Amino acid sequence: MNRPPPRPGQNLVTYTTVRNAKSAPLSGVFFDYEMVAPSNHKGTAPTVWCKFNGGSWHHLIMTWYPATKASTAQWVGGDAVLGNLPGNAIRKMEMTVDCPSGATRGFYPGTLMAGAKTCGSQLLGAIQVTTAYEPR
Repeated sequence: MNRPPPRPGQNLVTYTTVRNAKSAPLSGVFFDYEMVAPSNHKGTAPTVWCKFNGGSWHHLIMTWYPATKASTAQWVGGDAVLGNLPGNAIRKMEMTVDCPSGATRGFYPGTLMAGAKTCGSQLLGAIQVTTAYEPR
């Protein structure tokens, strides 16, 4: 289905499943979200919220990193702790991205990475979450 890009105040909602395929529990499950900016112009930060398995919403603070010779300009969120995941369990994660008025227009390619703090830090997986913003 082709939909127009979100306008100010509209948000992108993404649902994904976090699965522990092993019998051992995972402690300190978390996720990080990074989105590449459509230009080197900072603009207003996108607003990102998440909740895990129907729990309460958590605001993910996005920090601006300007472009360097080695990387493009991007917004990066800190770790959002989702809690523990028992062995052989499946949980739903819901995330919203809102582009407020003043955000830079264009495409925001993003990556959502999930991990666990079991035995140090363990990457569980990553998915692409891309949105576009077109002010009206």
